[in-house]
Amino acid sequence: MASPLATRGGETPAQALDAREGLPVDAILVNCTSAEVVGEAVAAFAALAPETAVGGYAHGFETVGGREADVTVSDAVDGRIAMTPAGYARFAREWIAAGATIVGGCCDVGPSHIAALRKLVEEDQ
Repeated sequence: MASPLATRGGETPAQALDAREGLPVDAILVNCTSAEVVGEAVAAFAALAPETAVGGYAHGFETVGGREADVTVSDAVDGRIAMTPAGYARFAREWIAAGATIVGGCCDVGPSHIAALRKLVEEDQ
């Protein structure tokens, strides 16, 4: 069974949202985690805080043996493989479908990934 969605500190999405009470928060962003977790978190935050913009910045590598994505196997480092720009963009499309209005990239996401995101957004408009 998968672990419940939580921050690095162990808070659930609902608990994380409680911490923002009374603060002028314009957006809730999830970053520096896998593309799959960004998707789960975006969906959770979009459902819990529909009045607030949500989005995510995943890192651009996949854990070996994880969900299949377009990857460059020759880039394997410490059990991680680099995700191609097209593979990253496909994940971002899922985030947008789940409610993300802000998407970007974190570790190991470069200009080619961001260009693929831009192309995806332009195509979907």
